[in-house]
Amino acid sequence: MNLWRFDLRSFLLGVLTSSFIFYLLYRFRGTLSSFWQSFQPTLQNLFLRTNLELQYRKDIIRFCQKEHLLGKAFALDQLLIPARVLSLLPNWNHEELPYEDITAQTVPLIYDDPLLASVYRKKSYTLPEMIAHGAPRLILVGGYGLGKTTALLETAQKIARIDHPHQNLYSFLPFYTHVHSLSLDKEKQPDFLNSMIDSARGIFSPAVRRSLAGIVQKAAREKRLILLLDGCDEITPQKVDQLSDALKGFLNQYPEVKIIIAASPHYLSDFVAMDFVPLSLCFWDKNETRKFIEKWAVAWQEANLASVQETNLWTAWVKQAPPTLTPLEWTLYLLLLYLKIPTPPHSFNLLENCIKALQLDPTSETEISVYTYQTIKSHLENVPQPSPPQSLQKLLSEELILQPSLQGNRFTNPMFLALFASLALQDKTEISLFLDSKWDLAIQAASLACLRSEKGLSLIETHERFSSRLTEIAPWLAYIPPSSAEKKAIIKRLANLILNNQEPQYQRARLTSALLRFSSEERIQLMKYLLQSKEAFLRQLGALGYGLLTGDTEIEPLLKLLEDSHPQCFQAACLALVNIATSPAQDAVLSALLHGHDQLCEAAAQALANDSIFGQAILKEAIHHENPRIRKACISGLLRVGNSWVKELLHQIAIEDKDWLVKDAAANAIAFLETPDPHIPQKRPQTASLAWLIRFAAQKGMGLAAGKSNYDILLLALEEGDPDTQLAALDYLRFYPLEFATPLIENLLSSPNPELRSAAHQTLWSFSVCRIPTP
Repeated sequence: MNLWRFDLRSFLLGVLTSSFIFYLLYRFRGTLSSFWQSFQPTLQNLFLRTNLELQYRKDIIRFCQKEHLLGKAFALDQLLIPARVLSLLPNWNHEELPYEDITAQTVPLIYDDPLLASVYRKKSYTLPEMIAHGAPRLILVGGYGLGKTTALLETAQKIARIDHPHQNLYSFLPFYTHVHSLSLDKEKQPDFLNSMIDSARGIFSPAVRRSLAGIVQKAAREKRLILLLDGCDEITPQKVDQLSDALKGFLNQYPEVKIIIAASPHYLSDFVAMDFVPLSLCFWDKNETRKFIEKWAVAWQEANLASVQETNLWTAWVKQAPPTLTPLEWTLYLLLLYLKIPTPPHSFNLLENCIKALQLDPTSETEISVYTYQTIKSHLENVPQPSPPQSLQKLLSEELILQPSLQGNRFTNPMFLALFASLALQDKTEISLFLDSKWDLAIQAASLACLRSEKGLSLIETHERFSSRLTEIAPWLAYIPPSSAEKKAIIKRLANLILNNQEPQYQRARLTSALLRFSSEERIQLMKYLLQSKEAFLRQLGALGYGLLTGDTEIEPLLKLLEDSHPQCFQAACLALVNIATSPAQDAVLSALLHGHDQLCEAAAQALANDSIFGQAILKEAIHHENPRIRKACISGLLRVGNSWVKELLHQIAIEDKDWLVKDAAANAIAFLETPDPHIPQKRPQTASLAWLIRFAAQKGMGLAAGKSNYDILLLALEEGDPDTQLAALDYLRFYPLEFATPLIENLLSSPNPELRSAAHQTLWSFSVCRIPTP
């Protein structure tokens, strides 16, 4: 049966409809073409945002999980301790804050050695927090082994996962690369963005790799790209200047791209002049160290590399280690212990035993040492690098010291390269060449070469002015071998410089921090001597140093300081007692909270906030104490805790407390928490907006021109202003080497005001690490 039948009406209707559609398409072909061209990128963007960008984020996360020292054995998440950073720039307007942290004036912040600021928990932040609410360009500084690479990887991973509370960063894409992978030769690769993309292709899966240029360029155009640039502390100052010049062109094209650079504290080129804000990476405090030890034990148990009994034994053992170890040194200390190679928790021993664990024959060790030494020297002299010896392959066995990378084998940390190079660095002239460079890698190699031998230690003394050279290498004094006969002489010279009240306070604090690298037995007498000094600043330093002693520490010297008339002294004593954390020390701080005068009571409350277990539990309980003075003091302590439960508790106090002074303090604390954090550094403001400079200009009958530099008035304030104005001018000029400011600042080095002398010294030091602008 034939079911097909021709329907004329349907046929004619189809012809008419198709003819009409064809007419419309032909009639509006120009409009439709332009519409399609405009809609096509939208479809492409939708595809990139949903599929390729999702895969891009997954690739970044996968890369970050393995790109760390023990990436072959553990994922980053298993061992990660979130990085904290400190701002190195001041509050520009010098405005008084309703609540001031006691660590602001009591704990010195040493730019290239933030040990004291870290241990006593000076106000710090995470990198995502800084990039979300502060300046869009950050430069992360810190010594080798402090964890700059891990901090960048953690940030990249959090941005990729959207694992943070900052909604303004949710759409951002992270882009991580190492400076060694970049081509800084403008003739070979004139486009910095293309150089970035080429340097990181190996990170990504094939699907993303094919579209990587489009993904990154689109994110840059749409102002949602975060560039994380690692390794600037591993290249010479000349290369850092080349990188700075390349970034200037890149930022001219993409001014809204957010950037975080890991660099050396000893050379910042002109990054700060390009509106980069310098941040110092923190050491781990006691709470973070405890968490790392716990995570380490769990990771080894999960990997069936150690039993529960073994991890419990080793966890108890490492609790006696000093708090001055860097994250790298903590990792090596635990690794060697778990590998049953017990090593004293001393920086020099840890590095040496890592080399010895490789069991290199003398010939191979010599070849590698000469190669690493010549590599550093070739960079300093700008000559071709030597060819790597075959024996270098022996370091690849466990990938602990040497790892394969996209650009060939590389040392996992510059410390290992410097250590090998120091074995071959013996010539006095070449050691001087290395020490005089501004390159951390060369200075570290030369310092290790000097510190590992008695002749080398004496060389430091004869090289230029000893006090200047000692200050420069102070952070590396931890690498003096424990058996060194010269160690007592070094400690004595450090002590003499610290006791000299003609030295700037910043310099003395820096040397005190360096002294903390020695064992408790070697520095306890000096700390006790400082605590008995007639000079308040030395008593303050003595208390802070005393709080870092390990073992059974007697607290009697600190108890006397609780009765000191100088606020910085009894505040330092409270912080030190909380850090010692023995039962007598905790009882002493609790007594100060309950029975001390108002300032001491508040200092005790703020110090207790540093102890996440005992101290914060006391604050939770004491906030309901019958004495309103104690309740009010606890509010300032709770502000330093920073946990989510603090705000809820303050709301409760603001409503339910019966004393209006306490209610008012709680309400003000809530308002303070809800306003933008004034300590998060912003871009350097224009001089015309500085309140203190406006007041000074008005006193002189002058005005500040908006949009102009007003440097003449700034220099006049530095020369003729009152001490507060001069301090504000010095803070503004920090890391900003203004040509005519240097002689004026040098004049302040002889000021009778110790605070001015110290600030002038800090500012001049900051000039020395910056690229001097060409006229």
